[in-house]
Amino acid sequence: SLNEIAEAVGIRRPSLLHHFPSKEAIYSEVFTISLAEWSVRVEDAVSRGLEGWQKVDLVITTGFRFFMENPEFVRIISREALDDGANLGIDLGAALRPFLQRAMGWFDHEIDAGRFRRVDTEQLLITAYSIMFGYFSEAPFLASLLDRDPMDPEALEARLQHVRNLFHVALSPTAP
Repeated sequence: SLNEIAEAVGIRRPSLLHHFPSKEAIYSEVFTISLAEWSVRVEDAVSRGLEGWQKVDLVITTGFRFFMENPEFVRIISREALDDGANLGIDLGAALRPFLQRAMGWFDHEIDAGRFRRVDTEQLLITAYSIMFGYFSEAPFLASLLDRDPMDPEALEARLQHVRNLFHVALSPTAP
């Protein structure tokens, strides 16, 4: 919300609106800055020279922790994805496509090297997207469904471990 953004930068909501022509411009700026920060974190994780599961595990953990710290980014992405970019004029697919294509190429290489089982890498990455974004964007629904706070530190850690385990089994060359 605009109130959360104003609080995060240490000003009142009216002052925030004074610096931007519209609330959409504010959300667009938050999206742009957050996407750049997410990109830097993921690039750092990817560039560490790890292979196979170690790299996947680090990227999953890095992304998950970023979303924990930046729930507004997840909400903006979810809203834009549902409304096909109608709110901010962001072509989300075009913005994220280079990440998808790079990841698919890397997974194909790792599969060919025998480090992972043969999977449809596009489907794998769509699943990863759905799992990661769904959990954070649907937190209010999950709180009602589970009758507890899904954003509680223990719940978040349990979710991260589950996601890591799920992908480890999905990619393991020896899993059934």
